[in-house]
Amino acid sequence: MKNMKSIFFILFILVVGRLVYFLEPLGISVDESTYLAVAEAWNHYGKLYVDAIDRKPPLVYGLYYQMGSMNGFWNINAVHFWYFCITFILCLLAEAIARKIAKDQRFQIQPWFTAILFAIISSCFSREFISANSEIALLLPLGFSFWILIAQIQKYKSKFKFFAWMTLASTLAALATLLKQIACLPFAFAIIFWAIVILYKKDFRKVAILSLSVALGVAIVYGATAYLFLQAGTFEDFVYWNLSDNFAYLKDSKLLLESSRPLFSPIFAVIFCWPTLVAGLIYLLRNSQRKFTPQLSWLCMAAATLGAFAIVYVAGRLYSHYFVPVAWFLTILAAPGVYFLIQNPRFKKLTIAGLAIPFTVFFLITTFRDEIFQIIYPNRKVASFDKNTQKQISNISQEIKQLSQPEDRIVVWGMASQIYVASERGSGTRFIPADYVSGRLAGFASSVKNPSAKAMALYLQDFANKKPKLFIDTSSASLNDYQYFPVKDYPELYSYLKEHYDYLGIREGFGVWKLKG
Repeated sequence: MKNMKSIFFILFILVVGRLVYFLEPLGISVDESTYLAVAEAWNHYGKLYVDAIDRKPPLVYGLYYQMGSMNGFWNINAVHFWYFCITFILCLLAEAIARKIAKDQRFQIQPWFTAILFAIISSCFSREFISANSEIALLLPLGFSFWILIAQIQKYKSKFKFFAWMTLASTLAALATLLKQIACLPFAFAIIFWAIVILYKKDFRKVAILSLSVALGVAIVYGATAYLFLQAGTFEDFVYWNLSDNFAYLKDSKLLLESSRPLFSPIFAVIFCWPTLVAGLIYLLRNSQRKFTPQLSWLCMAAATLGAFAIVYVAGRLYSHYFVPVAWFLTILAAPGVYFLIQNPRFKKLTIAGLAIPFTVFFLITTFRDEIFQIIYPNRKVASFDKNTQKQISNISQEIKQLSQPEDRIVVWGMASQIYVASERGSGTRFIPADYVSGRLAGFASSVKNPSAKAMALYLQDFANKKPKLFIDTSSASLNDYQYFPVKDYPELYSYLKEHYDYLGIREGFGVWKLKG
């Protein structure tokens, strides 16, 4: 009975923290709509990275493809439901790992404490943090890999079992990189730290077995991935968009980070959003000799937490959803300290307040963002997709439905994939976000253009072959920085539109072009 109460309490916290799921019919992040639109184009045309292009790894679209196949490719509510379930599983997984570590440390944490703690922490950040992003999904295989890793650190039974279990752990960690290329960093940091400890003990055979198991796990995942894309005849496209183009994206991120983001921003963000985790970690370190002696399992988790921070720094743009792995690993790491603080009469009320206040603040900001910021900044645009913009998108989507048939394809010039979802019309080009063609740098409000090589030629080729019924220009709506990228700045595209499309004028702030004939 007590377990059921704890589970219902966790679910209650998750529902309250994600109430915005039920209040935003267009989703809470443009990425959600982009992934759905890419998965729909993949389903419609047949080949990922050829007919449907984005630089994310294949399992992101594989996940959205499955959700779309089960619930409909334009069903954003179903996406939120499945991500809610994943987050709940991550709470349970954090609890299971924390219990293992607590057993290793020879102290007891109240059952379900870590699961409840992560439910709270996972709700304390801005909107995109709880969106249906790849960072939440990658923690599923990565989390299970750490569950195995911690078990193997604690109990070494035989060489063969150790090799088998670590191969499985490495395979799961490698699978996570098919959701985000740099998802391996927490696992890599933990493995390297563990290997150094083993080397210090001069157990060279164990290091060799560990190294072989990691190599085999990676080989299994990427060997199978290469085979599948080779069979589909799209291996070169997979390599280009998933790796080469993504490295260029990361290079742009570093430039943005150096020019516009302080080096210590991630650390300040963690201190501000999760002060109780920071306090719990400090408490552990200050009392490491009396109440808490760090064992190898906890130290490996500490290394993994540094690896999670590395994901944020390597990714560069400091979007809030990049912090999801940090939240999960740091929760497990700091849970004993937070528990000790709550048990201490001197710090109990302050610790509970340190959890309740951020949760309440972010609940209000996340759920009532537009209403709150309109009071504070009455004459300023709240965000790229505030309620006024969402109304525009809903209205233009209704017009699109009136101007086209369900089987027609459309093209959206901009970073506004919500239009595909709301109009229930699939993309008539392989480039769902137009950034690849326009050269817009994500997260950087500027007219600087850095288009992908040959993107415009492929874009116009799609127009000629697929003949999309409508072309929606978001630059006139000043949506997501596209006021800096008007269609007239791209002579080849503009000439093609004038020759093959009728300009219907500005509708709901968007420029609308309709195929002639």
